Amino acid sequence: MNLTHLSFLHANTIGTPDYASAPYKLDLKEGHYTLIREVVPTTLSPVWGQTTGLEDCTTAARIATSEFLSPALHRVRVTFYDSAQPLERRELFHIRTAHILTPETNNSLHYFIVHGRDFAQRDKALGEFMHERTLRHLQ
Repeated sequence: MNLTHLSFLHANTIGTPDYASAPYKLDLKEGHYTLIREVVPTTLSPVWGQTTGLEDCTTAARIATSEFLSPALHRVRVTFYDSAQPLERRELFHIRTAHILTPETNNSLHYFIVHGRDFAQRDKALGEFMHERTLRHLQ
């Protein structure tokens, strides 16, 4: 668990400088731990800002919960919204990601990343944009 992973490795895609310095909560249990970060207010990176319509919003919120369920499964839940909007008028955007590692040989593995979202679900171009932007650092 690297607390600066997103802001360092993904600095040009999904990380933002304030994410690494945001306070966090840890819930440590035997074989399972959870990291929660609430970055409010923030400005979202293009992949999240453009896809949610919050790209020029300086009062955006990014609430991220990372659950490390096993060495092979890391699940992430993120909620975005405009924190300046009253609760009853806030539009929430959710993204769920699973990082799944499966052995291939004694010295290699397959790394699967699965994203799900509850907005613009029928927008194929948006899905391709998100995929390209989130995996840009791997190319």
